[in-house]
Amino acid sequence: MEREVALAHTRGSVSRMPATALESASAAADLAVELNVSVEQQRLRLRFRGRKGGEAAVPCSRAELQRVIHMLEEEAAKAGWRERVPVAAPPTDTKETRRRAN
Repeated sequence: MEREVALAHTRGSVSRMPATALESASAAADLAVELNVSVEQQRLRLRFRGRKGGEAAVPCSRAELQRVIHMLEEEAAKAGWRERVPVAAPPTDTKETRRRAN
């Protein structure tokens, strides 16, 4: 329920970025390879670390974090990344797995 409320609350703050703005920013873009979420003074803080070593940090409300997660899920679905997640092989029948089961 929190997610639905958050998405409704943040719907008005989301807009499409003009293609020209994306094109000019893409030359300097750095792929994020690490994301840390921390709590600071009753708010969340998102810290991104890029492949080229750059860092950026932004304050974020719980509702905004829900919006970011939702947008990432949508983009992952469009790219077909969800379907490519490898399924873990079932454990083999070894002494260790039998020991853990007992």
